[in-house]
This record gives sequence, structure tokens and C-alpha cells, in this order.
Amino acid sequence: MGIIAKDDNQVNLYYNSNSINDKEANSYLKAFDEDLLAIDTANEMLPESHWAELIEGVDKPIKEIVDLDMLESDQVEQINASDFSIEDWLTIIKNKPELIQGVIAIINGKFKHFNSPKSLISFVADNSSSNNDSRT
Repeated sequence: MGIIAKDDNQVNLYYNSNSINDKEANSYLKAFDEDLLAIDTANEMLPESHWAELIEGVDKPIKEIVDLDMLESDQVEQINASDFSIEDWLTIIKNKPELIQGVIAIINGKFKHFNSPKSLISFVADNSSSNNDSRT
């Protein structure tokens, strides 16, 4: 059992308000879903244990979630030359959450990573229509 509350009737969105794409994703979900818990990682520092559960939940290698283009070239070279442990990455992300590329959402109790608002919108729309189809 994790520390993040998961409710099938609520969407949790982890986004960074300093990112135009993340703000767009948040705005769309606000308009689409009444039961939205939006967590702005630019304004709320999440503990490493929270980040660990999010990263583990999306089940992707951490380098696929982190946007190394946000770093200076010498920092990228250092990262590429290093073999960071998950703990190292969690410390980095905790202190620089803007490195997370896209948003992380918990939808129907499942963790999902979306690189773009369009992919999030498509996923939510597809799931909404399939949920409506199963009710008729």
C-alpha cells in the first residue's frame, strides 16, 4: 500500500505550472472532470517517497520521464557519464521537479505518464467514451 491516495472516482494530476503544456493539460482536465485533484509540483515540494511511488507507478525507466534538455550541456554530460541510483534521481527530481517531462496522472487507480496534453486528452476521451458505451 502506497502513500498516495487513489480513488477510482477522482483523477490526480501531477503537473508543473511553469510548463505551458502542463498548464494546458490541467486546464483540460479541470473542464472535463469534476473530481480532479491537481498537484502543482512548481509550488508544492513533494517528498522523495511520493516521487518514488509516482515513478514506480508509471513503470517507465526514469530517463524516459526526465527532460534532460532542461539542463545545461555539462550537466547532461555528467548525468550520461554517471550511473545514478533511483535514490539519486529522486533527490534530483525532488529539487528540480520541472525536469519531469509532461504530467503524471492517476486515473481509475492507475498511474499514467503523458508527454503531451494531446496524449492525455486522447486517453481521457477514449476512456470516457468506452465507459459510456459500457453503461448503455
